[in-house]
Amino acid sequence: MKGYTDFFAGFLGAEAIATKPIGDMKYMDWERAARIVSEHPDSTIYAGLLEDWNNTSGLIFDRGEYQYEYVYGCSCWATPILDVDGEEIECYVTEKPAGFTSELPEWWGEKKNTLTIGTVLEGRPPVEYDPDSTVRSVLEKFSADTGIDWHRGRWSINGAIVMDPDRSFREMGWNGADIFLTQYIKGGNL
Repeated sequence: MKGYTDFFAGFLGAEAIATKPIGDMKYMDWERAARIVSEHPDSTIYAGLLEDWNNTSGLIFDRGEYQYEYVYGCSCWATPILDVDGEEIECYVTEKPAGFTSELPEWWGEKKNTLTIGTVLEGRPPVEYDPDSTVRSVLEKFSADTGIDWHRGRWSINGAIVMDPDRSFREMGWNGADIFLTQYIKGGNL
């Protein structure tokens, strides 16, 4: 059964230490996860750590569509699992795979990076972007499409102020993720 603890209670808490010795690292087995997805094409599948589910889990597949929510997939105290339509499946290896990151691997599905720009696009679907494009080029296209002057105010990406719009999303650390750009002008957001 999924747990809803936090890292400190699970890893350092008196109850965790008293009842469960810290063991070997367990790494999400993304290759097995991909096989399970292919075997369940009509399922909804989440991945995360069993004992810390609400802090580490995310949707990775939904009825034929790959999803890219945040997932944390390694621990020395919690168990990496997949939730396939409510069925919990342990899905880990104890030897760190080459190139492992705790989040979804770059090769996961046919990833499309999406960009949502502030509340001005409310009701419109997110747009795809290339992580190697600059913030300036994306905002210029946004201005051309919407008529909104992107030069007004300041912009943030997922809450972090954009200091140099001539840097690419990848250079700023936003390579291959869904992002939310917000324009801040005097008197509030657009």
